[in-house]
Amino acid sequence: MISMLRILILTFCITIALTTIFQTTSASTIYVPNDYKKIQWAIKNASAGDTIVVRDGVYYESIFINKRLTIKSENGYTKTTINGVKSNTVLIVADSVRIEGFTITGAGCGIKIESSNNIILNNKVSSNDWCGIQVFRSSNNTIAYNNISLNGMHGIWLLESTNNKISNNNISNNGDGILLEGSSNNIIYLNNFIDNYDNVRSSLSTNLWNSPKKITYTYNDKSYTNYLGNYWDDYKGLDHNLDGIGDKIYRTNSEADRYPLIRPWENYFR
Repeated sequence: MISMLRILILTFCITIALTTIFQTTSASTIYVPNDYKKIQWAIKNASAGDTIVVRDGVYYESIFINKRLTIKSENGYTKTTINGVKSNTVLIVADSVRIEGFTITGAGCGIKIESSNNIILNNKVSSNDWCGIQVFRSSNNTIAYNNISLNGMHGIWLLESTNNKISNNNISNNGDGILLEGSSNNIIYLNNFIDNYDNVRSSLSTNLWNSPKKITYTYNDKSYTNYLGNYWDDYKGLDHNLDGIGDKIYRTNSEADRYPLIRPWENYFR
């Protein structure tokens, strides 16, 4: 009886191990336009967990992502553009999608997220009629290291969304830099807000506008450790101790950046 139990346990463990190995090794890399001419065709034929690599060029299409995928350009956003032809250039409805290295332009909204645990990284989201990036009733998304500019109404728009992380972005020349409506418990720090009509507008929202932990940084060739907020081009406070953090809280609506940066965030990490 004991031997049979051991055999059953061993068989179960082997099955789990083989399943894990198969799932790990079965993911494929698809190239556009080599394998499929359009990004949407590649998405349609991909399996969850696959990576789609998009080679240099301008792709005139709107893409709908309904499965877990990594979609990235081969050589970064200066080489690869998705120019939308509908209301959204990129619409994400699946969880755990990664979008990296594109110029995203030419539609009502550059990227619309209606799911969770996605990563939007190293993109230029620019010249969309309505907004750059919209997060709608979604959580645990990361929006980082993007240039978000020249969007008609909003650079980033969070609507009824929580627990998202927005950091290390350059947000400039939009209507609103960021609009938050019914969206709380998001973490927003180390962003540059420059030349927006309104840098931030917020209603029914309370968020954290600085790093959740202290960060070691360099400012004017000296090292400091502190919480870091965002850079606001309309901040009027002073920095008496010359540590790169304003002495006065930056306030707008119900929101407050308690550690506003004196210079754009990239000056603190050289």
